[in-house]
Amino acid sequence: MKNKLLLVILTLLFTMSLAACKEDEIPVIVDNFNYDLFTPTDILDCGYEMENYYGDEIEMTNFVVENAIVFGDSDNFINICKDPTNNPIVLKDNLIRSFKIEVGFDNIYPIKEMILTNFLIDPDMALKEIDIEISLDGYAYTKLFDDYSLINTGDSVNVIDFEDTPAKSIKISFSATPGTGNYGSEFFGLNDLSFFLGDGLIVIEDEEWTNTFERYSGWTGADGVFSFNLTNGNDYIGADYDTTGFIFSDTFIGEINTDTIRRINPVMVNNTLGYYDGSTNIFDGTSFDYKIGLSDVPVSVFAPDEYIGYHESNLINMVGLDNYSGPLALFTNQGEGNMWLSEDYDNQEIVIDLLDSYDLGDIYFWNYNDNTSLGIKDFGLYTSTDNVIWEKVDDFQLDEASGEDLVEFTNTLDLTGNTARYIKIIIHTNYQLIPTQVGLGKIMIFNSDDEYLFGKVSTTSTDDELVGLENTSRLWLQDGVVLGDFLYVYPILVKDFEGFFKVFKVDMLKIPIVDETLDYENVVYFDTPLQHTTSDGGTIYYGAGLLNLSASSGYDNPDGYVYLYGYKDLNGRKLTVARFLPENIEDFNKYEFYDGTTWSNDINDSFGMIDKVSPELSVSYIQEGMFAGKYMLVVMENTTSGNVTYALSDNPYGPFSDYTLLYQTYENEYLDCFTYNAKMHPHLTEPGEFLISYNVNTYNWTQLSDARIYRPRFLRLIEVKH
Repeated sequence: MKNKLLLVILTLLFTMSLAACKEDEIPVIVDNFNYDLFTPTDILDCGYEMENYYGDEIEMTNFVVENAIVFGDSDNFINICKDPTNNPIVLKDNLIRSFKIEVGFDNIYPIKEMILTNFLIDPDMALKEIDIEISLDGYAYTKLFDDYSLINTGDSVNVIDFEDTPAKSIKISFSATPGTGNYGSEFFGLNDLSFFLGDGLIVIEDEEWTNTFERYSGWTGADGVFSFNLTNGNDYIGADYDTTGFIFSDTFIGEINTDTIRRINPVMVNNTLGYYDGSTNIFDGTSFDYKIGLSDVPVSVFAPDEYIGYHESNLINMVGLDNYSGPLALFTNQGEGNMWLSEDYDNQEIVIDLLDSYDLGDIYFWNYNDNTSLGIKDFGLYTSTDNVIWEKVDDFQLDEASGEDLVEFTNTLDLTGNTARYIKIIIHTNYQLIPTQVGLGKIMIFNSDDEYLFGKVSTTSTDDELVGLENTSRLWLQDGVVLGDFLYVYPILVKDFEGFFKVFKVDMLKIPIVDETLDYENVVYFDTPLQHTTSDGGTIYYGAGLLNLSASSGYDNPDGYVYLYGYKDLNGRKLTVARFLPENIEDFNKYEFYDGTTWSNDINDSFGMIDKVSPELSVSYIQEGMFAGKYMLVVMENTTSGNVTYALSDNPYGPFSDYTLLYQTYENEYLDCFTYNAKMHPHLTEPGEFLISYNVNTYNWTQLSDARIYRPRFLRLIEVKH
């Protein structure tokens, strides 16, 4: 009888409150129910400001109850200044017989504990058992507690230990069936909820940095973003800088309709630059740079011209070989950026600079395998240690290639006993009846210890014609490092392939830094051996991230090396690492690859340190704070999962801990998109904070007109203080 009477009274009060003209009207007190405790009371502003200290109370920013009548003032209920004994809420009439209360915060916080003050007015209306779920994004929830028993005696205060679990949103649910999960009433009351800050990281969506890349004219978005300290190269947290340089991959140039947020006749180029001058106003302090070509049409800053067509670099790179492990590789017959071809015929020479002198072993040749009559027939081979005095080894003849696809090498020269830095080939004849041009497929050089040697190649001339897929070539930029007055970047060469695209090789750009800007008109292009197919069918790509621990890096007690991170694609992506001394960055024969125990000169020995990495990532050394002395790997786990995670190690080469989840992206909840390639930008933050970006892209090309897609998002991590 009591509950029926209470239902009539509360329903009447609820109806009166809806009809009231003023929110602060006090309902009539009926019978013995103390509505002065239930109805909203004034809350004085206590001036509370969270300072991110362990144990600080966390302010709730939203409160939602699904499918129920709520008696009481929700804003008062979650007001951080309220007395826990006042301003309760009462729930009634859930249509699905199960209540769900959702509370949310402005950021992701590690939760030390939740204090729940059960209903104080009527014990029958207090909660008995609850389930608790947590979410990092407000969309996907995981269960934290199941059938957690509450007390409703004394002060009814329940302290629930969250053990520093991070959350942005929390759902509390309980049964609405009388006698199950509550104390028997048809009404359910709750006096107070409070949450307190635990140990760990606060994760904030950094709107200032995110909005900096939301542009409506000119540069209007890009895929991929890397940052560099152009003032002194130091990339540690808290480093001094005046100018930050950014490099971007595929970029939209044009206009955006500010009403529809749609792109208007955009032009896409494959790479652009940006600068931030350190201003307090990040948006105003950031600018963008790209080239303007013929007819005032934007073009890529870095073109692939040095790597495509019949370019001389094809002689020593591995493009067109089905297995990069050594001379057993089989060679293509498709002359689309796989072979070298001269522009004319007479007096053609090939010079290979190994950058240091080596005791030579075998040299393997794959002759020109497209129009086979263009292949070299007779040549003289010479060696030198200084590029001045040359010694002739002998005259040799190469067999004509078969023209078939996937053929073995045709000739081997044993140069044992010869020590050289430079190798010169002077071409005498080819297999044409009336010679017009001459070509060669591949050269693979080994030292006397049977170690592969890579070098720079120059030729007398090169045919610059582009054939087939070469016309779709572009450079996508990976990470880089500032050494002295240069920024070195490791781009990948991409071409359309079988209806999609394919990465053909990793290269390197040497970009002069002049007055803290990137002089892209005078860039030097290097071929590299840093993409490699292994005998087990995997492919290794380097350039995903770099960590400079050289003497000039600004770190305390650096070990002198620059670490170059990559990944091996084989049943997932596994992190790999190479290292080199800064003075050897252009000499790929001096790169060392971590094999799980020690360092090897053979890229085949690259060891997978941790699985589920992404093609862009970061490894940063943390000098102070909660991760002091650790190396922090930041990735988007499994590339496109939406899970921004980190792992820790005592060394730049692992072993790394299990991943810790920081953030779950949710752009795909309102956009036709996916997210990927999370990484840290160390020098753009102060000690105790971390700045992380991730990219937003789409599989649906028609959606690229939506300007909310194809620009980076940023997160700021803040360490909880003690």
